[in-house]
Amino acid sequence: MFKALKAKTKDESLKLLSDLIALELPSPLENKLVSPELLALKQSIVTEVVSGLRGKLSETEQRHRYFDALSESISQLTTQSRDNSRLRQEIGQKAILSTALYRPVYKEDFSTSIARFGVRKTHVEDALSRPDIVEDFKIGNEVSYSLFLKNITLNNDVSQLMIIVQRQNDAIIVHNAWRFFSHEIAVSGMDVLKRFVEQYGFEVEFNGERRKLFYDYRVTYPDVSNVKLDFKVVNKGSKEFTSTITYKTDLLENSITIAYLFSIDNRRYLEDLEKFLKRDVTGT
Repeated sequence: MFKALKAKTKDESLKLLSDLIALELPSPLENKLVSPELLALKQSIVTEVVSGLRGKLSETEQRHRYFDALSESISQLTTQSRDNSRLRQEIGQKAILSTALYRPVYKEDFSTSIARFGVRKTHVEDALSRPDIVEDFKIGNEVSYSLFLKNITLNNDVSQLMIIVQRQNDAIIVHNAWRFFSHEIAVSGMDVLKRFVEQYGFEVEFNGERRKLFYDYRVTYPDVSNVKLDFKVVNKGSKEFTSTITYKTDLLENSITIAYLFSIDNRRYLEDLEKFLKRDVTGT
């Protein structure tokens, strides 16, 4: 435990650590007021983390070490606590809990359905516990969905494993996983997803509009409780496709927010996947 937190209770320490991590997230919690005390605590912990290291670190390296130290401290506290279920759920829903502590949840046919796309459950578990990029989709003050991405380098070629998950308290519900051969290290999850959908996606018709990718798309209704969410995949012939749709219903606002909606042409995707996987094995 950090020296600056020794006089704090376990719950107080978790609250402060969670607030510190929230400050480092790309999309901090809305209406978050940063107190001088919290900034002073951050500086104290940064100094403590860096002082124990040899050699001079860059600002980016310091930030990574600091973030890892916060995550590890939260992990230790939540693991040790006997009455931590509610706290873990609250922290998990805010996407502050260390990714390794979330409980992955899969559909019954998940292993079978993703195997044909060159992905195994072990690949997914590795990417979830040690992702290169995590981009959260927040609705209100809660992170509802996240895009995990893992760069894979093999035989001097680069691909990405993309995973779309739903965050439900301290559980991660895995919706879909894809491999995309972009031939370059990814720095943006959404950029990879957009290029993937542009290359392999069908147009989707929803709410009178046609797009290959609906993202952060909100629709209001007179009475959302009676709405049956429906969309149509626009394609020629009877090509096989796999659709992904994630959304959240707001009964108070009578609205539905689409996080991600797209549909992939399986035949075209599998043809390219076979070529890439064969090249990976042969190295040519």
